[in-house]
Amino acid sequence: MRCAHILRFIETAIHELIGHGTGKLLAETAAGNFNFDHKNPPISPVTGRPVQTWYGPGETWNSVFGKLAPTVEECRAFLVANYLADNRDILVLFRYDQNSTPTADDLIYYTYVQIGVGLRALHSFKVEDQVWGGDHDQDGDGTLWVEHDPIAKRLFIHVDRSKVVSHGKPSIGRMLCRIHIWHSTADVDACRPFYEDLSAVDGEYEIWRQIVVSNPEPMWKFVQPNTFLKDDGTVELREYEANNVGIIQSFFERRI
Repeated sequence: MRCAHILRFIETAIHELIGHGTGKLLAETAAGNFNFDHKNPPISPVTGRPVQTWYGPGETWNSVFGKLAPTVEECRAFLVANYLADNRDILVLFRYDQNSTPTADDLIYYTYVQIGVGLRALHSFKVEDQVWGGDHDQDGDGTLWVEHDPIAKRLFIHVDRSKVVSHGKPSIGRMLCRIHIWHSTADVDACRPFYEDLSAVDGEYEIWRQIVVSNPEPMWKFVQPNTFLKDDGTVELREYEANNVGIIQSFFERRI
């Protein structure tokens, strides 16, 4: 995908700064002391009723959610990044608008294509243990669908560009809302069945996994560009091919 490196940069920034960086954990910080109005608790947008769970004294996100904690937290951060993909104020911060190359609309569309390409994460699913190998890998209505060609043993990702904002974003928002509220209120009992069911790899998904595993993707090669001060006082930015030759040339021209 021609926008992959741009999307990776923007999504990582939102993922780390906003995804992991926001969210309050409702807690009884000490016996009888709460960091929220315990007598009038906030209404959960998931149930429509006052929240009934929170972290007790000494409890943490990791101690309550156990093995689910790292992967659910990564999922939450990914959902935040994907949900905010169409926020043009954020895209402008990275200098992408309707006059840039690629345009803001292109980046929004390719964000959803990349969600589908996330099928590559099936590489890390361990069939023998029925567990995912990576915390980052357990990741609406006709917005995105997968076409399976059993003869060619290929998977094709389709995205209806016209439904990205009207259907795709609300779908992501609904899942994000649930996971975020469960995260904030220590409601592991509600989170576990929902999350584990979505993360199961069986039936058709196992067939997809076999196809993904049979077509390994080459590891990305990250090459650092160099800057050079020219005789006329201007600065030249020199970039290199993303391969072994480019990596060596980059280091050589830095005189390292």
